Amino acid sequence: MGSGTVSVSSEPSEAVRYFDLPGPEPTSLQYNVGQGFEKPYFRGQGWWYGARVCVRNQRMMSLDLFELFQRGGPVMWPLLAGSILSVAVSVERVLVFWWQRYPYPRLSQRLQSALQRGGVPAARALLQPLRNPLARVGEVYLEHEEAPDALRQEIVAREASYQLTLLEKRLHWLSVIGSLAPMLGLLGTVWGLVEAFHQIELLGGQVQPGDLAAGIWKALLTTVFGLVVALPSLAVYHFLEQHVGAVQLRMQWLVTSLNQWLGHAPLSPAGGPPPLQAQPSREIMVGTGD
Repeated sequence: MGSGTVSVSSEPSEAVRYFDLPGPEPTSLQYNVGQGFEKPYFRGQGWWYGARVCVRNQRMMSLDLFELFQRGGPVMWPLLAGSILSVAVSVERVLVFWWQRYPYPRLSQRLQSALQRGGVPAARALLQPLRNPLARVGEVYLEHEEAPDALRQEIVAREASYQLTLLEKRLHWLSVIGSLAPMLGLLGTVWGLVEAFHQIELLGGQVQPGDLAAGIWKALLTTVFGLVVALPSLAVYHFLEQHVGAVQLRMQWLVTSLNQWLGHAPLSPAGGPPPLQAQPSREIMVGTGD
């Protein structure tokens, strides 16, 4: 066997190593022999063959994102739109939550001090400049502090529900994108596999394993992109949804504390708000002091 040389075949994705092998006179210039593709040529006193023994390189690793996107097919476009929408909603909601942040212990302490110092007017003056949903619920409570208990309960529950709705605005889009993106990716994969096997049928089964592998990895691109879009969307959705649930609990704590400070509800044995359920509902309950 002669020494090996490296050359590039007509397929740009292949790096081919040839080894010189002696053989009989060929009947055609190019043909398939055994498991490899052999190209005959004449040298010296006889015919030789360049037997391909290595037909692979790492070109896929060098494919850029745009080329991978094109190979994924038409399903990649809705996945791209979903990813852009997911990023936009995530950034917008995170900025809103950051802009409205205010530590509950600090708010509770300042509100109690204001009530002790100047009563309801001083407490309302403290809450009005704040942009936090808790401050808005507390302000509505103090605004209707002299109303009947049942009416005040309905008004505060309505305002709390409204504030929670504002916090959850567009969050369901992240959930929808996180659920649909893997399905779209799977659809693209099945579509690609159908096309790959259809090409195999047209060739009459005379295909190399590499041809089948090429069709499969191209088809799987959409599944990969679908998961890349879905996983961050669902992660951000659950993180922000947990934050909304924490705000709801603090609304309950604030209303219960106001009931205690203003004498609308008896103090609990521990001197603080009554215990709350671990998983409260979206309805905000206000004590009546009966």
